[in-house]
Amino acid sequence: MEKNNILKKLTALCLCAAILFPINACGGRTPDSSGSGDDEAAALNILEVNNDYFRNFTKAVRNSVPDMPLNIEYYSGSNATNYINQKLASSDPPDIVYFSIIPSAEFQKEYLMDLSGYDFLKNYNVSMVNQRDVDGAVYLLPANYSIFCMLYNKTLFEEHGWKVPETHSELVSLCRQIREEEPELIPITHSGSMAGTYWRLIGEIAQCGFLSTQDGMLWQEKFVAGEASFEEGFGDTISKLQELIDAGAFDIADKEAKNDDVTDNLLNRRAAMSFTIGGFPYMVTNLKNCQDEIGGFPYLGDTKEQQFLNASVNNVGISKRLSEPGNEKKLEAALKVMEYLSTEEGQNAMHVAVTDISPLAGSVPSEEFPPYKDVWDVFNSGSAAPYILEGYEDIWVEAGMFVKNELFTSGSLDGLSGKMDELHKLALSEGNAPVHVATVPEDFTHAQTVQIMADLMLNAGGDVAVVSDGGAIGGVPNANGVSGRLFAGELDHDSYYTCIPGNSGKTLVKLTLTGEELFRLLENGRTMTYEDKNAVFDYYWSGMDAVLENGKILSAVLSDGRTVEKDGEYTVIISAVDYDQEAYPGGEDTGSVIKEAYLEFMTDKTLTPPEKLCR
Repeated sequence: MEKNNILKKLTALCLCAAILFPINACGGRTPDSSGSGDDEAAALNILEVNNDYFRNFTKAVRNSVPDMPLNIEYYSGSNATNYINQKLASSDPPDIVYFSIIPSAEFQKEYLMDLSGYDFLKNYNVSMVNQRDVDGAVYLLPANYSIFCMLYNKTLFEEHGWKVPETHSELVSLCRQIREEEPELIPITHSGSMAGTYWRLIGEIAQCGFLSTQDGMLWQEKFVAGEASFEEGFGDTISKLQELIDAGAFDIADKEAKNDDVTDNLLNRRAAMSFTIGGFPYMVTNLKNCQDEIGGFPYLGDTKEQQFLNASVNNVGISKRLSEPGNEKKLEAALKVMEYLSTEEGQNAMHVAVTDISPLAGSVPSEEFPPYKDVWDVFNSGSAAPYILEGYEDIWVEAGMFVKNELFTSGSLDGLSGKMDELHKLALSEGNAPVHVATVPEDFTHAQTVQIMADLMLNAGGDVAVVSDGGAIGGVPNANGVSGRLFAGELDHDSYYTCIPGNSGKTLVKLTLTGEELFRLLENGRTMTYEDKNAVFDYYWSGMDAVLENGKILSAVLSDGRTVEKDGEYTVIISAVDYDQEAYPGGEDTGSVIKEAYLEFMTDKTLTPPEKLCR
C-alpha cells in the first residue's frame, strides 16, 4: 500500500491545490533550528502528550537510558492520535512511540520496526502479544492497561436476593426484575452524554458472539471492503441491545451523565449495575468511603462460555528509521528502553492509577479495585481484547448517536443497520475524499508553527494578534497555547486543528489596550502552574514590528505604518484561554469559536514558514 493511502486511513490527509498565503513580517528572534546539532542528532526523539501516561512513559525512558540525551517534543493540542500519526510519518519521527490506540496493520508495517525476534517479548502475557500479531510480526508491545467489565453493587444484590447473571438472557431478565421490584432504581447506569458509550455497548455485545468467531472475522474483512452489510455482522447484536432497552435496562436520567455520575449512581444506590467506560481514579477514591461492596462480571453472550472483557490499549513501538544505517547508537538505546519496559520495574514506572495492570506474564489484579478479582479468571482465559474501532471509524460515532437518540425517543433500533450501510458506502465512495483546507509545502519548526497561528489570527481584524507558546518548561505545560508542529502535506477537516491554540472550542476575545499595556502583556508572557511549579511562556504576536532589548520592547510599528504610542489605544485579538480578565478587564467576547475561525483563516491557503518570529 502506498504511503498516502496509509496516511489517509489514519490521519485523513489528502492532496489538493491551493493559493499562496502572504506572511506578515515582524521583528524578533530567528526560528529555532529543530533537530540540528550533534547533541540533538544523537538524542532519542520522544513525543510527550499532555496526560500522565505519556509523562510516565517519558520518565521510564529516562530511567532506562539515563546517559542518553532526550529530545522531547510536548503536545497538548486536539486529536493527539492524529498528531502522533502525522509526526511518525514525517521527516522527523519520534524514535520510540507511545500509542493509546493500535494503528492499522498497514501503518505498523510502514513506520514501525518488527520486534518479534527479541527475547524481551517472552516476558509479556501471551494473549496480549498475540492480539498485536501482524502477519507473524509484532510491531507494538503492550503497556499498562485497564479492564472494563460490568460493575454491580454486591451489597444491594445480596439484600434483594438478585443472582449475578451469567448469560445475556439472564441479564435481560434481571433488568426486568429490578424494574418491577424497585421502579426508581436504574438497572444499568451509563455515561449517556458520550456517543462512544453506545458504540462500546454495541461492540461488547458483538464481541461476546459472532465477531469473536472465525466467520465473524471474515465478515469484518468483507464489511470494511464494502462487500457485506452491517446487518449480517451486527443484526444479532442489535436484537440483544433492543432486548435490554425493552427490559428498561437504561434510564433517561443518564442521558447527559458522565463517568463520575455513573460512579455516584452505583455507589449511592441509585443504580444496581453500571456500564463503565472510564473515570477509574474517581471511582477508586470514592470506593474507599463506600459502605457497600462493588463487584464485577464479564460482558455476556448466549452461553456461559461466551463471556468477554474489554482491555484498554496502550502500546509502545520503535520507529523503523532506527533500523537504517547510521542509527545504531539510537537503536541500541531504544532496545534498552524496550528491555526495561519488559520488567516489573519498567511497568511500574508507567503506572498511573491503581486500576492499571501490568501486561507482563503472571500479573495479578490490584488489591485496591475488588471487581478485578471477580473477572480475573475470564481475563486469564484470553477472553479480553480492545474495543472494536479499526474498520468502523467512518460509522462508530453515528452508530452511537443513533442508539442514544432512539433509546430516549422511539426506543426502537429499527433502521440502524441501513443507516450504517449508507454511511459506510458513502465513506468508501470515490467522491467522499476528505475536504481540503490548506497546503503545507514543508515541515515547520514548533516556533514557526506558533508564529503562523498568530499570523492567521490577525485575520480576525485586530491591530495585533497574540497567541501563547503551547510547549512545556521544566515539566510545566501550557495546554492552552499552540503546541506541536505543522508537517508537509495537506490539512483537511480532520487534521487542521491539531496545531491551533488549545481548547479550540473556546472563542476569540477582542481587547482594547494602550501601547503601554500591550507591551507589558507581551513582555510578561503567560504564567502557568502545574503541581507546585510555575513557568512563563512566550507570547507570539503578529501585526507589529518591534525593537526588543533584554526582553523589553523599546519601540514598535504596526503593519499599517503607525507607531505604537504608550498612551495610544490598539485592538488586540487573543483566545479566551490566553485572556487574563483580571489583569486586562473589558475584553469583548467576539463569539468567534477558535476552531471555526481558524478553519476560515486557513481555507485555500498555502502555509509557508514565517521569515521572522515575534515573541
